[in-house]
Amino acid sequence: MRRTPEQKREFVEAAAVHMAANPTGAEERLWTVLEPLGFERQVHVVCWTKNGGRSDYILDFGWPDPPRLCVEVDGSSHRNKKGRDRRRDNRLRIHGIRTLRFSNNQVLKKLNDVLANVILEMGA
Repeated sequence: MRRTPEQKREFVEAAAVHMAANPTGAEERLWTVLEPLGFERQVHVVCWTKNGGRSDYILDFGWPDPPRLCVEVDGSSHRNKKGRDRRRDNRLRIHGIRTLRFSNNQVLKKLNDVLANVILEMGA
């Protein structure tokens, strides 16, 4: 059963609320340094395709409003989703949103390096 655009929007927004309330350890740690920089958590973004289709995405962290920069924290489930992530990142780029991806391990073990990369990208 296909969802109507309104049903899809409601589903995505509910998922964003759920994910914000249940962050991974890496997301929680990164949030402590991104929040003071003006990032928002679990940002719902709509991208339109060339043929008028709609793609709804939830950004782990978006900066500013509307987002120009997306920071994603990828757990082990993303190992098998490289193609999907690449398509998503390309679609976001077409809509003017740059994506930075970090693994949970990077965030947990090299937070200063991750933060330096984010700050550098914010100035780009």
